[in-house]
This record gives sequence, structure tokens and C-alpha cells, in this order.
Amino acid sequence: MNPTDLREVYECRLVLEGLATERAAERCNDDDKVTLRHKLDSLEAAHTDADPGAFFEANVVLTNAIHEAAKSITLVRLIRTIAKQGFRYRYLAYQEAPELMQRSINSNREIVDAICLQRAKLARTLMEELLLQSWGRISTILDGMNFSNGK
Repeated sequence: MNPTDLREVYECRLVLEGLATERAAERCNDDDKVTLRHKLDSLEAAHTDADPGAFFEANVVLTNAIHEAAKSITLVRLIRTIAKQGFRYRYLAYQEAPELMQRSINSNREIVDAICLQRAKLARTLMEELLLQSWGRISTILDGMNFSNGK
């Protein structure tokens, strides 16, 4: 983990996940909406349990559901490639900055609402804002860490 890798991962996530969220809002059906609400409830329950590991898993499941609602196999495949690289940063964030869990719930609630209302541009903007906030907070965490191979 290092600041350069973080930047590269989040630059890709911004573009791909923003697009996926916009497409989800444009293409979601009633089943997708029910699934998203259920996954959001699971995320909130994991936060109540105060378990960063369970929260991380619930967050990944919700994010994957948003991507699936975009109904683009290629987009989902690209995101999953980047997501694997980003998981370690997301997990670190919840371990080192537990306040991010509540922020994530609040932001994801707004994102899911925008998707369900089919407000595509708003959904994309909200996702991009969440990613930018996370990127900034993780950058701060990394700045405070020592790396055996330097930064």
C-alpha cells in the first residue's frame, strides 16, 4: 500500500463506479430496488454490531449490487478488477477511521435513494463524492503510516 497505488486505484474507481452508479439509476428495475434496499439494511446492521470486518463485507456486497444493477457485464468486469486492488484500502479505512462507517451509511443511503428514484446524474455525483472523501481520508491514514520500503 502506498500513496501512488491509492491514487491510481481511486482515479479508476471514480470513473468506473461513477458510471456504474449512473447506469444503475437508468436501468434498475423493481427487483434491483428491493435488493439495494435489503443490502443497505444489511450494511446498517453491520454498523450496529460495531464490527469493521462485517461492515467491510456488507459494504462490498452493497457496492456489488449497485454495479450489477448497471446491467453491463463489461463494466462490472472492469470494476471487479480494480475493486480487488482497492479492498485493502477500504478495509484499512474502516479499521483506522471507524467514523467512515457512519459516513458510508449516510452516503450509501443517498446513493440508493437516487438510484431508486432514477436520478442518474445525482446518483453518479453522490458516488463520486463518497469516493473522493474516502480517498482523502485514506490518504491521511497512509501519510501517518511507516512503510518498510518507503513511500
